[in-house]
Amino acid sequence: IAQEIKGRSKEYGDSSNLSGLRVTMYHFRGENFYFHDNKVYLRGKHATKMRGLWISPTPKTKNILFENNYVEVMADETAKAENCMAVSICGTHSADQDSVILEGNTIVSNICNVRFAESYGTGCNGKFIGNTFYRVGKRPDYRMIRCGWWVSDTYGHVFRDSKFRSE
Repeated sequence: IAQEIKGRSKEYGDSSNLSGLRVTMYHFRGENFYFHDNKVYLRGKHATKMRGLWISPTPKTKNILFENNYVEVMADETAKAENCMAVSICGTHSADQDSVILEGNTIVSNICNVRFAESYGTGCNGKFIGNTFYRVGKRPDYRMIRCGWWVSDTYGHVFRDSKFRSE
């Protein structure tokens, strides 16, 4: 739905958050998340934080699978690279966290395809199997994969049988 966002509140001003599909359990138990065959398109500018897939697992979340989705996140030239990503895995920093599985997805971005750890949390154990990643455009701050945030380490991620493409 094409609609311009003009700020959300006095507290946050022009800052807006766009999320396509989100798994955030905080301190609750959650099991058997299956997101499949969806199409997510996000477009944003300067003060927009965009996450096409926003995945924040904890040791209490089990069996999270994203399969055969199309995710596209496109930022205009005023958007900040640290705020925009097609996929964000940013939950609890724990070796006990079950793997998040992303299989057979198409991930398209002109700014960042995958982010491990960001302002929302660290996140570990992302397993990418048979996905295709596309870079669109020539932004100098573009990254296919961004890792780490401040003092947070992120680990346990695997890319298997993935394809990385560019215009």
